[in-house]
Amino acid sequence: MNAADRARVARSLRSFAPIPDASLERALDDFRERKLEVGEHLLRAGDVAGDIAFIVSGLMREYYTMSDGAERIRSFSTEGQFTGSLYDLLSQKPALVGCEALEPTRLLVTSWAGFEARCEREPIWHLVGRRVAENLYARKAIREYEMLALTAAERWDAFRRDHGALENRISQRHLASYLGITPEHLSRIRAASARRRRKTAST
Repeated sequence: MNAADRARVARSLRSFAPIPDASLERALDDFRERKLEVGEHLLRAGDVAGDIAFIVSGLMREYYTMSDGAERIRSFSTEGQFTGSLYDLLSQKPALVGCEALEPTRLLVTSWAGFEARCEREPIWHLVGRRVAENLYARKAIREYEMLALTAAERWDAFRRDHGALENRISQRHLASYLGITPEHLSRIRAASARRRRKTAST
């Protein structure tokens, strides 16, 4: 891992806790580079999860596969974020989630078992793990609220507000899956949203 990559991961980890230099350097030494092409997986549903990954470049989706083969996307992750299913890492049962690259993606990967061992040796990593879990819980709560309390159009507006930079990087099919609607319904919502923006701009 080059110096620039080490600095990126270090900044991300230190956003969760004030990790001492020596402890951080030892952790960074455990990361290895992995490249995924479009459609390749970090984790497939049914496998046992073993790795957490920091995204240096690219775009990933985490998704469920239904009994009829349909897919439901629960989240997108991009540059500067970690990916990997925390539940599946904790359970060590066949994974419920698939983690797939939607763009050519470069990851820095470290093992979950190594992280757990580090937590036992160096208590500061327990704090890192707790704050990562808190962050994931907050994101999950917002996601549940949007799916249960907002209309499809309101979910689209929330996506554009919070993740607008991703709009042109994600296919219509994947966006619709994330929003819990059909691609045709999303087309209608987008058209109506564009009309509202044009009307607002003209007044």
